[in-house]
Amino acid sequence: MIGLFFTDYGEYSNQYEKACRQRLKLLCDEAPYDPQWMGALEKEISDAGIKLIKMRKAFLEYFNTEQSVPAPPLAAAFPDFTLVYNCPTTDTEDIAQYNAMLEQSRSADIRARRTLYGPHRTKWQVHHLDKNIDISYCSVGEQKAILMH
Repeated sequence: MIGLFFTDYGEYSNQYEKACRQRLKLLCDEAPYDPQWMGALEKEISDAGIKLIKMRKAFLEYFNTEQSVPAPPLAAAFPDFTLVYNCPTTDTEDIAQYNAMLEQSRSADIRARRTLYGPHRTKWQVHHLDKNIDISYCSVGEQKAILMH
């Protein structure tokens, strides 16, 4: 859905994923790795990652604003909800800070054989406002009603 609002979202997403794959290959398969090459990859990840985070935040703000607009009379039959963006990098908007986090997580990434820090670790959640609970705790009927809303 975010790609419908930001035409370059797919481009940055692909760039981010490609750089993450290359970084992980370098970390896990090519020890010792070239630190300059690693730094360049991490800068590319940081740049694309921050752009993705900003686009997601803008989309979330727009989406939740539209949800609060008074709805047609039939919509009263459907439960109110909000979309929540739960990302460990939500507050990271500085490339140097993002780079430092990637550098600090290198050994953990090698052990896990995946990148543990970044917007790809995002959890999107839907929150049922009337009951004040996550949608995963709602009945299937309530979940369907929220989707139809």
